[in-house]
Amino acid sequence: MHEVSIVEEIINTVEEICNLNNISNVSKIILSVGEFVYLDKKSVDFIFGLLKKDTLCKNAILEIKESKAMAYCEKCRENFKISFTEKNCPTCKTYSSNIVSGYETILEQIEGE
Repeated sequence: MHEVSIVEEIINTVEEICNLNNISNVSKIILSVGEFVYLDKKSVDFIFGLLKKDTLCKNAILEIKESKAMAYCEKCRENFKISFTEKNCPTCKTYSSNIVSGYETILEQIEGE
């Protein structure tokens, strides 16, 4: 269950950033997750609820946004949406292995005071 390690890393990273910026109370954390990253959101919410106790995140809500998987076409010089099974440019039909998003997990925003 890799959700536990992901939530632990989120909390640790948020606490480091908050300590550097004199933030003592986190109210919201926004996480952007690529659509090719398997993450059970219910498990993440549950684990976050357990692990945030006694941390700067104890009052925080965790919002998870999904970012679309995209590739770049060298021929057309444009980004386009892809799926697990379809990675051809919709304009020129050329296959692209240049995936620019979809596998990332990004700590996008921390709200607090």
